[in-house]
Amino acid sequence: MYYYQSRSGDGINLSGGTTAITNLGTIVGGTSGSSTTYGIRLTGSASISTLANAQGGNNPLTYYGTLPSTYNVVVQSSTSFGKFAVDYWSSGSLAFGVDSTSILETNRYVNVLTGVGASGITNEETEFSLGSYAWNLIAGSTANSWDLLVTFRGMGTGTTTDIASSNTTTFAGGTLLVSSSGQYGQNWSLGSAAT
Repeated sequence: MYYYQSRSGDGINLSGGTTAITNLGTIVGGTSGSSTTYGIRLTGSASISTLANAQGGNNPLTYYGTLPSTYNVVVQSSTSFGKFAVDYWSSGSLAFGVDSTSILETNRYVNVLTGVGASGITNEETEFSLGSYAWNLIAGSTANSWDLLVTFRGMGTGTTTDIASSNTTTFAGGTLLVSSSGQYGQNWSLGSAAT
């Protein structure tokens, strides 16, 4: 979806009501002489319940107004992910999230959110999980900038109820063998490989 206002003005300008916006393309403001335009501008009583955004690179989604209640970054790859650049916010705070359609990998996604101090984020520095990955929003290299840090958590936990004859899984540090003729009931963990 591509939003562009060819005349002077913002890409999306809301003055009332509550809405949810999913941006999987590009939302930009038009040219307006000396006035600044934004991808999204909220005025009056307008509010956004959830904003999901994939627009990034050198053209982040620019924003002016009350912060959305929830902002979800959409990550398509290690080099293609949403960036949300807030120029001005007078009220509200947002919960930062990762959209469930995201394709994560171990990486530090830089400047996923800029222009918002810690007082405007309800869950900064909190670890969450999505599939086999853990993620958290951490302070970036400049004031009011935030990076998404993603780490691999492992294969998760679960219970296997039916093993044909045996199941062997090889890890970088060794091999785990579980046989159907017995049970493995002890806790175990992977550490660094012995040298």
